[in-house]
Amino acid sequence: MNGMLILLIAHYEGKLLCRNFIFLLLCGFMLLGITVFHVFLQSDWRVFEYTVNLPSGMPYANAYLWGIMQSFLVIFVVGDFVYRDNIEKTNDVFLARDFSNLEYLTGKLVGMVVVFLVLNVISMFICMLVHLFASSFRFNVGLYLFYLLTVSLPALLFMSGLVFMIKIWIKFRFFALTGLVMFLFLSLFVFSTKTLGIFDFMASRVPHIFSSMVGHPAMGSYLLHRLVFVLVGVGCFVISVYGFKRLPNNTGRSRRLGVVGVVFVLLGFLTGWLYWLPHQVARETRNDWVTIQKKYDVYPKVKIEQHEIRYDIRGEKILARGVISVRNSNSFRVDSVIFYLNPSLEVTGVTAGSHNVNFTRNQQIVVIEKSLHPNERCELDLSYSGAIDPRICYLDISLERYDEQEQDELFACYGKRFVFTGKDFTLLTPEALWYPVSKPVTELMNPYVNTSEYTDYTLTVVPAQGNTVVSQGKLTVSGDTSYFANNRKLQGITLISGQFYRDSFRLAGNPLLFEFYGTKKSMLGSAWGDYPQALESSLKRTFTALQWMSPERKYPFDKLAFVEVPVSFYAFERSWKEKNDYVHPEMQFYREWRGVVPSEFRRRMKKIKTKEERSAEWFQKYILGEEYARRVQKHDVPELSVKEVLFNRKQERNRRWSENLFGAWPKNKYSIGPLLMAYGTLIVSDEIPVIHRMMTIVQRQAEMREMALPDKLSYHWEGVKFLMHHSLWDALHADSAGSCMESVIYLKALQLQRYILTQVAWADFSVFMDDFWKEHPFQEVSLDYFLDAFQAKFDWDLREYIPQWLHERGVPKLLVRNFHTRRIQTEDSEKRFVHFKVWNPTGVDAIVSLEAWESTRKKIIDQHYLIEAGCAREVNYYLMQPSSDFLRVRLNTNLSQNLPGEYENAMESCNLSRLDAGRFDCDTSLFYPSENEIIVDDEDEGFKVIKRKSFFFTRKREGYQRHIFSPTSWSPVFDDNINSYGEFVRGFHCKGAGGKQADVEWNARIPRNGTYEMYIYVGMFLNDWVQPLHRYTFCHDGLEESITLYINGLSAGVKSVIRYAGKEPIELWTTPFISRGGWVAAGTFQLAEGNVKLVLHDDGLKNNEVLMADVVKWVRVE
Repeated sequence: MNGMLILLIAHYEGKLLCRNFIFLLLCGFMLLGITVFHVFLQSDWRVFEYTVNLPSGMPYANAYLWGIMQSFLVIFVVGDFVYRDNIEKTNDVFLARDFSNLEYLTGKLVGMVVVFLVLNVISMFICMLVHLFASSFRFNVGLYLFYLLTVSLPALLFMSGLVFMIKIWIKFRFFALTGLVMFLFLSLFVFSTKTLGIFDFMASRVPHIFSSMVGHPAMGSYLLHRLVFVLVGVGCFVISVYGFKRLPNNTGRSRRLGVVGVVFVLLGFLTGWLYWLPHQVARETRNDWVTIQKKYDVYPKVKIEQHEIRYDIRGEKILARGVISVRNSNSFRVDSVIFYLNPSLEVTGVTAGSHNVNFTRNQQIVVIEKSLHPNERCELDLSYSGAIDPRICYLDISLERYDEQEQDELFACYGKRFVFTGKDFTLLTPEALWYPVSKPVTELMNPYVNTSEYTDYTLTVVPAQGNTVVSQGKLTVSGDTSYFANNRKLQGITLISGQFYRDSFRLAGNPLLFEFYGTKKSMLGSAWGDYPQALESSLKRTFTALQWMSPERKYPFDKLAFVEVPVSFYAFERSWKEKNDYVHPEMQFYREWRGVVPSEFRRRMKKIKTKEERSAEWFQKYILGEEYARRVQKHDVPELSVKEVLFNRKQERNRRWSENLFGAWPKNKYSIGPLLMAYGTLIVSDEIPVIHRMMTIVQRQAEMREMALPDKLSYHWEGVKFLMHHSLWDALHADSAGSCMESVIYLKALQLQRYILTQVAWADFSVFMDDFWKEHPFQEVSLDYFLDAFQAKFDWDLREYIPQWLHERGVPKLLVRNFHTRRIQTEDSEKRFVHFKVWNPTGVDAIVSLEAWESTRKKIIDQHYLIEAGCAREVNYYLMQPSSDFLRVRLNTNLSQNLPGEYENAMESCNLSRLDAGRFDCDTSLFYPSENEIIVDDEDEGFKVIKRKSFFFTRKREGYQRHIFSPTSWSPVFDDNINSYGEFVRGFHCKGAGGKQADVEWNARIPRNGTYEMYIYVGMFLNDWVQPLHRYTFCHDGLEESITLYINGLSAGVKSVIRYAGKEPIELWTTPFISRGGWVAAGTFQLAEGNVKLVLHDDGLKNNEVLMADVVKWVRVE
């Protein structure tokens, strides 16, 4: 190959590109866009805060953005000479010369690559200027070069080679460009989430962000991924040379080039296989470990009462020893002791006293040949060493979710690392099985089973030289050894070792120690050096919040440490566990470089005058959960107090902004709240292994007094459907609940609580739960022991109900009638009176709850009634005199098939025949419709949706959903804010703007001739939706008569205009509804025996307009 000739062609091609005005204009706009991006999103003037401010954030964002933009330009620029030469003959001067096709196309490629590299350098230079002069991020020019060589350049080579090949081999320009653009979008938005990103040339979801603490998350895997696209790109380019439509100088050489191109592509595929192979091996290994654990999970286990651990950290290798005191807590003899230990840790010896004990090893399982009689104790000494295999973590997580990578802020992919080992930094959580345990972290056959147990831990650590060790317990340092002693039992311990700077604070007269471990001394020192009073104020508020949130109103630990961890550390959230590995006893993790950097923080602090403002600023930047930070920075939520910041608790609902905030409040994975609830009394039962989780729900409800089941359809309806045909026992032992297991546990826990409250007052039950928790801190107690304590307190044996509650199949349906809240005027005063009738026609007992609040949200009614299977009850209840006129009264059907499950009604003034309070038997005939009424609901067969321009009808869609949007087609919904009609399901059909027009109709059979009044049920929307004219056509006896409803809102009522055949229109007014819906008169008609039909017409809707179709009834008057 002639190098000078290649450079000449490259120079000429570069000139052609630089003379292309459209190309230069697009490049200018792209560079301007990147500049705006860096200035407004990553500089000190950014519109929101990066919650993670890593030095590699700006260099990677720059390389990633330019890589996408240059790929788009490459599609339309690179290789376009193939079509251009055929039309404009711009390269005839070169094509007539004596050079090979390889030299010609290489020159073309080099010229274009050089132009794009120059533009890339310009983009980098702009980013560097912003980084140096308008940003507080730490600057590292090496990171810019790294991402240039591993992000931008491989993407440029791959896309250039691919574009060359496609445009040379596909003659039709339109098809070539269309295919390339489709590939670009698929690669960015589809391929990036599939097969570990192997087909994503930009590596969007391949871990790539450097950590200041541990470096790159997976350098070898990342470089293999980038090499794949370099090799494939070169191979595609060489193949394009073989297919170039110009006579080659040497035909044999041209064929060899084709072979070489194929070899490069195959090498790329081989490299991709090498990239994919470790992940596949990990999958197979994890599957093997899952099979092994499932086998041993059913074996009887011993209880570890004391565990002394000694760890000697020697880089990646660990030398460890554990002295374990075990007890056989079973009622039978066990022939062996089973431990779970990380499979890469080799057990070198086991002794009991002075005798060696035989053992066998099966991956993560250690079986020690030691038999124990019931309640017999034994002390075992285990020695083990080796490395920590992170693949043992989260065996209960699906392989797809385990491998899935997340793209975080501004295109960053941090990776998922669960374990860190090495001389610079070590992080080991109980999930990694870094010490022997007798029970797995999660039981794989049923992950909802509680596997925790309280153990007395002591830990001795010899870290790498210069490292600081963090763990639970009181720290004592002797030479190079750190010793941690705990004065209470824990469910597991965590070990962290790194080059930390440590700050500790203890408030005067307060035993709680606050500790801060970070890799930057300036994190707290320089930022808070001038504000000691503000720091003290913040810590006082923290301590108050901790006390308030703890179950016993007392923080259960002696310290609270905030520890900085690498940004690549990841903890899965599990629906069956409230706590994740971001929080541990006595410590909370936060990502490195989280919040603003010290220099910016210091500048902002100088502008803050009051101590309270300084305190709030400190909390928002260093202790708050990340989801809350994002929402504050987007101005979606106000700045909250310590209680919300530390625990993600919702403020009092009487705040004027609160109602809009609650619905979208994100779950805070860094919240310390679940930690406080998870550590306390542990209730265990072999028959009901999830009883502790259920009792935690019961206790929390007792404290928070959240009486209603919120949004039952959205969150718990799958659980309701499961319990219609199964029991809690089936869910625990038949593995049939699947994804709805969490809902089943929640619903059955609330059912148990409501049953207790039918005979025990809320206040008494709450006091009992608090006292029981205080009397048994950090202890395991059996369910029988708890039931004995309950019986001693309330003289009521719950054991009679537990078997029914555990094995009962079915969910009740309830018919509710005459639910009214009334004012009754007596001679002395006005009284508030609640009345309702309820019938349970099913074979399963039901519980209903009567609740009432004042405007101050003070609850003044807490009454619960057992409605036995097949029984009907009438309830009268007098309210205590409220302090305000506003009163909200609700009847909650709890665990039932009723949708919605809550009934509400407003005040009415009327006379009652029966004024005595109490619960009485009721005649079930009161719940049947009158013989003179014909009712067709949207749940009945007579209701149909009719498509326009169609000869067939469609049934309504199955399954109701909460009314949270305006559907474009007729959809069955229910809404708590609309008093719709129904027996068990109080729903309706509605349709908003958009979509095809469609009518609905109600069909009925008139049993005999007579005069009938027709009524249409209308619900009122309490939001921005507008109810337009509802135009109906009533078809009967060969006539079609028109009815129009003018719905004017709650306060104005409804006007009905009826146009009888051959008569003048008649107007009827329905008085304003007392509740949020009611019957509207729609005319009187002479009807003969036979079929009738009422049609609601869809004449096209505007935005925010919604048609509603619920129920129609005909009442025979004569």
